Amino acid sequence: ILKERKRVIINFLIIIQDNMINFKKLKIVLFDFDDTIALHSDHSHSSGLSESEFYSQLLTYGPAFFNNLQTNKHMRMFMDLCNKHGIRMGLISYASSNIIMQTRIQWVYQKYGYELENYCVGSREGKLDMLKAIQQTYWKGNKTVDPNDTGILYSPRQILIIDDVGQTLQEAADNNFSACTPMEVVNFIEDRQNTIGGNLIENGIYQEN
Repeated sequence: ILKERKRVIINFLIIIQDNMINFKKLKIVLFDFDDTIALHSDHSHSSGLSESEFYSQLLTYGPAFFNNLQTNKHMRMFMDLCNKHGIRMGLISYASSNIIMQTRIQWVYQKYGYELENYCVGSREGKLDMLKAIQQTYWKGNKTVDPNDTGILYSPRQILIIDDVGQTLQEAADNNFSACTPMEVVNFIEDRQNTIGGNLIENGIYQEN
C-alpha cells in the first residue's frame, strides 16, 4: 500500500511540474533586470539626472549605484536550482550603453552570487532577435557552432526568458521559446516548497533526478 501511495503521489507531482515551468528540459535561462531580478520601489519615470550625470554616477559608484534596488528571494532560489542542474544563466536586459549592461551584471553577481552571461540588447524588440541568435548558435554541449557545421542545437523550448513585460513574453512564446513572468517563478518555487513533493523531498522519500 505504501509503495502504491508513493507511486500515485510521484505521478501527481510529475503532472504538476508538466503544467508549470518545464524545468528539467531547460538548457539556458535568461533573466530580465528591472522588476524581474532587480525590484524597484520608485516607479517614477525620471531619475532627475541628465544622461552625462547618469553615466558619471555609474562610473563613480559602479554596482553600488543600483543599491536602492531589491533582490527577489524566489529568483535567488531559482538561480540556485539552475546552478545545481547545470543550466546556463544570462542577463537579457536592454540598455543604451555597455557601461550600464556591465554594471548590472556586476550588481547581480554581488547580490545573487552568480555571474550571468551577457545577452543584453539595445532595445526591447532586440530581445527576440537575441533569443533566436542563441538558439541558432549554441550546441547542447555549450560549444559555438561553426556556420558550416551541423548538429543538435538548443531547441527554442529549452531556452527560457523571464520578463515582466507581456509583449516580450508573447513575442517569445509566438516563436516557440519558453517564457514566463517573475510571478510564475514565485509560484514554481512556492509549489516546490509547499506541495506534498516538497515534504517528500525533505523527508527523503522522493528524490529529484
